[in-house]
Amino acid sequence: MSIGIYLMRLEEKLSNIESENQVLSQQAMTVSPNGKSLSARPRTMIIQRTPKKWEYAQWRSKGGYTYHVY
Repeated sequence: MSIGIYLMRLEEKLSNIESENQVLSQQAMTVSPNGKSLSARPRTMIIQRTPKKWEYAQWRSKGGYTYHVY
């Protein structure tokens, strides 16, 4: 592999890392001091209990508390 190709790949990797760092920094700013995310939570979550059985849990919020409905 020539040095030119190596440098191009290295620059691309650096660019990807910088982009990922920017996204992570923005996500970190959306987390409150107590560690809870301030961004929208997913409405539905899939929970695997056994390899063959899947169960759906819906996130619901009532009175400031979040709970699952199984």
